[in-house]
Amino acid sequence: IQRGTKQHDQFAIADMLEKAGIAIEFKANADTTEFEAKLLRKDVPLLVSLLAEQLRMPAFASTEFAKAKKQLTAEAQQILEDTNEVAAIAFSQAIFPPTTPRPPLLQIAFKLPPEARNAGTRPTTNPVASAANEA
Repeated sequence: IQRGTKQHDQFAIADMLEKAGIAIEFKANADTTEFEAKLLRKDVPLLVSLLAEQLRMPAFASTEFAKAKKQLTAEAQQILEDTNEVAAIAFSQAIFPPTTPRPPLLQIAFKLPPEARNAGTRPTTNPVASAANEA
């Protein structure tokens, strides 16, 4: 959403928001996209028109898509380096059936090639399920 539209590139949008003093933050989850904005009442029409433009006419430039893909892969790698996250994922896999929808970032994290993972922190099998099968 923040990577530009067919009418304005990301820098032009950032400039418009900055000139109006608008701060905006986007969050994407498995099933929702959220935004939070801080602005003056008089700037609501500008914000709404920019949001509408970003949602209706995203640019999807190939260079920006490649950057977003790299960023998402890096975020997935960071998840696998956090032992708390890996433990939470293993627990989730152990208690929920494989058909349970998972956040896209976690799906990507476990599809990374082995050389892209930190082998010291990511289990190669589900440790919780393995322990349950051994018992």
